[in-house]
Amino acid sequence: MVTNKDVSDILYAKDYEFTFFSNSGDSGELLLACNKKNPNEKYLVKHEHIDCACNEFMYSKIGNYLGIKIPDVKLFVLDKQNTVNFKSLYVCGITYLENSEKMNFSKIQEQKSNIKNWKDYFKMRSLEALFEESDDIEVLKHQNEIYRIDAVDAFTLCEVSLSILLKSNFACGLFNLIIRGNKESRFLEWELAIKNFEKNCGKENLKYFLEPFYLFLEIPSLMIENWSKILNRIYPEQVSVYYQEYFKYLKMDLQEFMNSKKEYFDSRKKNEIC
Repeated sequence: MVTNKDVSDILYAKDYEFTFFSNSGDSGELLLACNKKNPNEKYLVKHEHIDCACNEFMYSKIGNYLGIKIPDVKLFVLDKQNTVNFKSLYVCGITYLENSEKMNFSKIQEQKSNIKNWKDYFKMRSLEALFEESDDIEVLKHQNEIYRIDAVDAFTLCEVSLSILLKSNFACGLFNLIIRGNKESRFLEWELAIKNFEKNCGKENLKYFLEPFYLFLEIPSLMIENWSKILNRIYPEQVSVYYQEYFKYLKMDLQEFMNSKKEYFDSRKKNEIC
């Protein structure tokens, strides 16, 4: 059930005009949604793959809570009479950043005097490692700020695994494995990510990369629960349960990892970083 405080996360398809958006990619066919009453309100719509809406929504909530620029993501409620040919029942709208420019590390370094939040690039790289993403990050520059976009391949929840989840219960051994994760594998990936970051982006920027590690641990569990329950408006309940369990075990693994890597993480370094 959507409460009054959550209503801003929900949009109704009947209130928008949808047109084909030419820059489709790994997320499948894209649409551009324009509010019928306010044409300046626009969203890039992902609708072809069932994992896009939930992963984009949760990533946006967490990233913005951590102070990292990610376009707001809304969930679309589809009208039975709607004539739009959506390819799945799970549709999200990502705030459309018009007149934006694709960025990479080299461009950001060259233009950082004109980018207010250039340090966020390193934090975006941090989230990529934390959330076990399987694709490289995409970054846009919009009005002198950079934004992370396209966060579908995260949280070890892909279209295939989500399809199984929608048809099964949590007694399934597969999802016990996914939710609890592979601690040893995570530890190796996180350590490798830190070393690669130092090599590619410089040790002087490592403090920006490590900041989200600390801040993620401080997100209240109730906050994650509330965000995930908003998904119940368009997804079955087991999807929100998945995220709650996933983040619970991710936090436990991350805390243990940080405790074991005092060369990177200790109370003194936290005061320097955060």
